[in-house]
Amino acid sequence: MQRNQVFQLLLFQLESYKFQKINFHPLPTSYYYKNY
Repeated sequence: MQRNQVFQLLLFQLESYKFQKINFHPLPTSYYYKNY
């Protein structure tokens, strides 16, 4: 149970990090498509 909480916290931090990156460093959509 605790392990799951830690995992969710990490996931949340990763999502917020990605969100900040997209907000403050806008990149062309082609860049995102290349990475997927």
